[in-house]
Amino acid sequence: MRRLAVASLVTSACAALALLAIAVAPGCGPSQLSKQYAAYDARADAILERQKPVWQRLMDVMVEQHGEEAPDIERCRTVFGEAAPFYEALKGEVAAAAPAQPELATAHELLLKFADRRAAFARVVAGGVDILFQGDPWRDLDAKDAALRSAMLDYAQRIQGRLAPPDPRYHVIENALKDFQRLCVEPLGNGRLTADQVSEIVKTRIQPKVREARASQFEDDEEGRSIRAAVFAADAFLDAMPQSAALMESRARMSAEVESLGRESEELYTKFKDEMKAVRGRM
Repeated sequence: MRRLAVASLVTSACAALALLAIAVAPGCGPSQLSKQYAAYDARADAILERQKPVWQRLMDVMVEQHGEEAPDIERCRTVFGEAAPFYEALKGEVAAAAPAQPELATAHELLLKFADRRAAFARVVAGGVDILFQGDPWRDLDAKDAALRSAMLDYAQRIQGRLAPPDPRYHVIENALKDFQRLCVEPLGNGRLTADQVSEIVKTRIQPKVREARASQFEDDEEGRSIRAAVFAADAFLDAMPQSAALMESRARMSAEVESLGRESEELYTKFKDEMKAVRGRM
């Protein structure tokens, strides 16, 4: 009986020693990858959390000021001007946080690209405040269009009910506006024409007829002065078109770039998080 008890004690002691040996074996504690992962994850998370309020402020101001009739340009300049150097510095912080473990290289590359896209976004909006946030690019043209419509209405009301046909120059204006809509506005809106091409069409195919009407003689009576006002208003409207088209084109191009950079940064953020989860799953 005593011999059996001693044997059991020896067996228990051997088992305890075996467990202790396993516990202190180099391969059974936290691996080098898990240590590096934890350190890198903490650094990356601190960087991402610090930029969140800056990004949110950017988004809030863009939504708030977009499409405003009179945007707060100085507020835009302040917010975007502060964000641009912040994200440039963030790129350096991300680069300095590079992990030593090759298993984390893909995740770090995604984080670098994320910081680069955010920095590019901030840089573009900071440099394009006057284009992106100066109100309706068609505002000046709309004012001239309103003046033209008012002048045409005035003439139409003056000849209402009479049997004689309207002044031929009235039809010149109507046809010019139809051509303008068909040849310029619609193609420009769907990207089939550039601002320079619109300007060329206006100058060579639409405005010459209006200029010819403008150079003609007008009767010095109420009806003559009315049609003269309409012709001159049409010419002023067509004069303003190239500048408005150039502004619209610049804004559309810059808006597309900003939208693309913002979307890419969000996608890269998601890919970075997914890659970090994948690395953790392989540990």
